[in-house]
Amino acid sequence: MEAIRELREKLRREILPWEGGAAIHGSTVDELNRLMAEHPMRTRLKATGKVFSTELYFDPRQPEDLFAPLAQSAALLFAEVDHNRVRKCDQCVLHFHDTSKKGTRRWCSMQLCGNRLKVAAYSARRRMRN
Repeated sequence: MEAIRELREKLRREILPWEGGAAIHGSTVDELNRLMAEHPMRTRLKATGKVFSTELYFDPRQPEDLFAPLAQSAALLFAEVDHNRVRKCDQCVLHFHDTSKKGTRRWCSMQLCGNRLKVAAYSARRRMRN
């Protein structure tokens, strides 16, 4: 568990400058490559009716195998996501990939922080009226 926390903190230290356009350190790239080699994700064919697709999965047999989805997700983030579309949530500690059309989303999810923000704004408006 401690090794996973260390990876989380290392990735947090990388993501903050990366959001601003900085490069990812070579040591982080090397560590992610090592983790993906030691704990690979697997691909399987999935059938939904007559439509087929593939999905990634991992087979956790030991606690260290939990590195598989973490390393894979971090690698995909750095390789496939525009750093200008990754930002910190206004309401919590999470960072998110803004997939909105205008690119102006401010919270990690509508179910959590977005809902809290809207409820708070609604309550404030009601208090102002009374």
